[in-house]
Amino acid sequence: MPKQTVDRHSRVSEAGGTAARARGSGGAVPAPAAMTTPAVREERALERRKRKVYVVAFLGAAVALTLSWVARGPDDVLLTYGYPAVTVGLLVLIIALLRRWADLQTIERAIYAVMAALVLGRLAWHLHLAGPIDEHLLVLVGGHYWA
Repeated sequence: MPKQTVDRHSRVSEAGGTAARARGSGGAVPAPAAMTTPAVREERALERRKRKVYVVAFLGAAVALTLSWVARGPDDVLLTYGYPAVTVGLLVLIIALLRRWADLQTIERAIYAVMAALVLGRLAWHLHLAGPIDEHLLVLVGGHYWA
């Protein structure tokens, strides 16, 4: 297959690989499709795999949070209001992953911040806001055991 080239002021459409002349004339440069190296293709494949793994992990986390919310105690304010908000946030991140609304690094930073806030908020709830530690020790130990 001959190497596809277009001039400097043209662009190549992704679908058909045809050049559309923008303006002026200039020297021939390789078309973007011809410039993909094995390293670039491997990087794109890795990003696709990471997006799929994140979608599955976020769905699993959303299910776990939903089950925790359903089985919550009547006095647990963090579970009552915080877990549904985090679940909705996870679903938004899933949509952002699937529709590529944001790059992967931005989504990774967002999920790290959200989950760190959830874990630290839960710990702060148990240690400072929910009453004496003796009442919550079994829950804390059991949660750390299963984590």
